[in-house]
Amino acid sequence: MEFQNLKYPFATKEILLKEKSRIVYADEGESDKVLLFIHDLGGYIPVWKFVIPPLKNYFRCIAIDLPGFGKSDKTVHSGRMTFFSDVIFEFLEQIGIKTVTAVGHGMGAQIAINFASYYPDNIESLVLAAPAGFEIFTEDEVEWFMKTFTAESFAQADDKQIFINFRNNFFKLPPEAEFMFKDRLLIRRDFEFFNYSRIIANSIVGMIRQPVFKKLSHLETPALILFGENDAIIPNQFIHRETTLQIAQKGAQKIRNSKLVMIKECGHYIPLEKPTVLVDEIKKFFGVNSQLQPANNH
Repeated sequence: MEFQNLKYPFATKEILLKEKSRIVYADEGESDKVLLFIHDLGGYIPVWKFVIPPLKNYFRCIAIDLPGFGKSDKTVHSGRMTFFSDVIFEFLEQIGIKTVTAVGHGMGAQIAINFASYYPDNIESLVLAAPAGFEIFTEDEVEWFMKTFTAESFAQADDKQIFINFRNNFFKLPPEAEFMFKDRLLIRRDFEFFNYSRIIANSIVGMIRQPVFKKLSHLETPALILFGENDAIIPNQFIHRETTLQIAQKGAQKIRNSKLVMIKECGHYIPLEKPTVLVDEIKKFFGVNSQLQPANNH
């Protein structure tokens, strides 16, 4: 199994998709209401380690390692958002789930929007944490990304650069999030690391070539949108001069039934920097309060 040295906070299962791609996932809690957690670029199931435990008493919480990430197969793929959406559809079909609320972070939120657009019958609502895809890039900007963020540059980054890149995801790096940096150093020794690097590069291009901004006005599902006020990743600070708030507001205004929450003293990595806020907002979004009994006590 790829990246087998990574330690996961939840028991995991795996299934094979039609193309014999092995997908690893966690399944916590018992409820008719299903939350499907979709991680960011470079993420994996453990990024939800502080979010799923308090929610699994109210919802069935399923977290997936997308193809190429975490412990799922590292077969190189296109990285296109439509590819990931199709994988989500096939995954849900195989495990026998018809509809979900997609909880996506970063790239995972962009995938969730894409999924809702192509498979509206399978989505109940959206929780979008620091969603990618609200920005639109010109062809020249796409070319710059392709030249700058290559598989080789990702694979050859030294410890200092890796830490700087990691640190930029946070307003204030919490000690509880440092496991992810350590895991990033650990996977460099894995035999599938360069394939992983290629998937990272392909997925970056997939995100910027398939933005979802124009799809937002067609969404019929309720959406909770959360951004950290201090997000240094969205918008891209090398290219765009808009603020995170401007990007967030433009996207939220396009979705008819949406609520926007700006989180103070928070960067891009909401699930690890402000997990309590994320959990509380999800519970409010679904009308869960301290007086409401959990769906299952077990």
